[in-house]
Amino acid sequence: MSEKKITRRELLKSAAFASAGSLVGGLSGCSRGDAPAPGKDSSAKSTAQSTEEINVVGIFPLSGFIAADGDEMRNGLVMAIDEINEMGGLLGRKLKYIEIDDANSQTDEITTAFERAVGVANPDVIFSGYHLASGPEFDIVANAGVLYYNVNTQKAWTDLYQSNPDKYWSIFQCDPNDEWYGGGFALWLQELTESGGFNPKLGRTTGILAGNDPYDSFIAQNFEQKIKELGWNVTMKESFTVGNVADWGPLLSKVRDNPPSMLFTTTYNPADNAAMAKQWAANPLPTLIYQQYGPSARVLGFSWRGCQWYHLGYSSRLVTGQDWQRLPDQVQCQIWEAARLGKCRRRLRLSMGLG
Repeated sequence: MSEKKITRRELLKSAAFASAGSLVGGLSGCSRGDAPAPGKDSSAKSTAQSTEEINVVGIFPLSGFIAADGDEMRNGLVMAIDEINEMGGLLGRKLKYIEIDDANSQTDEITTAFERAVGVANPDVIFSGYHLASGPEFDIVANAGVLYYNVNTQKAWTDLYQSNPDKYWSIFQCDPNDEWYGGGFALWLQELTESGGFNPKLGRTTGILAGNDPYDSFIAQNFEQKIKELGWNVTMKESFTVGNVADWGPLLSKVRDNPPSMLFTTTYNPADNAAMAKQWAANPLPTLIYQQYGPSARVLGFSWRGCQWYHLGYSSRLVTGQDWQRLPDQVQCQIWEAARLGKCRRRLRLSMGLG
């Protein structure tokens, strides 16, 4: 008998059915946040509400300078919603996608977007990727008691949650904290080197190019601290303003003045990553390049060999030009995973009083 192969989509569908099966029964009889009282006959209410859609609000930076990432965030959520609806929805109810643009994802824009979401969109759950000024949305969502899933990857958020978990119970960060981009990669690099997977031809040396914003500088600081603890030498460290580097030549020339075996870079801006990589590839050295947020540059359509991206809990590997076209965007994967593989389903049921 020949062994039947199943596709990734078929596998995920079977997992989704198993996940949803444990939730069947009850949601159709409840309005948002209002479970039927014990002993009451809710058959009429159930019939009336079984077709009520579940409002899924996506808040993404769709028109600002990180719109390339915003598009991928939206794609991940819409793909998940479409797949769930194709399988009959959640507990017999279809998911309705509602989109809100927070443009450049600055404090005032985030505040306006989330106030609109909770005040106008009547959300059952809110999804977002990352925010450049993340923070103001947490109290807005917590005060409204609305489920909120994000991939802000911020230690500052986990510290806030731990300070008052009863208040922030409905908010979930779906990826590890940002210190693992830096310190975690240092540990991975050391393990790769000691196992023989990477041969640092220029010795255990590293250079650092870091964005000067709190997010990127925090990651670079964690990497520098850990890599020095592991016995590596930092040959140079320079900072820059994310999104404002017209020409990477001067910064890269400082790297070439004393070439390291590893160049560690941090910028969340897709255009930065693409431009940096192209200029480096035009005059390369035997140096492994780390881009903390490199996969987002896929949307800009270039490919080259020898670059490394570290996806926190995801697999880390050398990405070749051939692999590039098949590599999904990191934020698209994270948003899709949070919405699609049942991470929010149990919480959604609980928030509607279904136990």
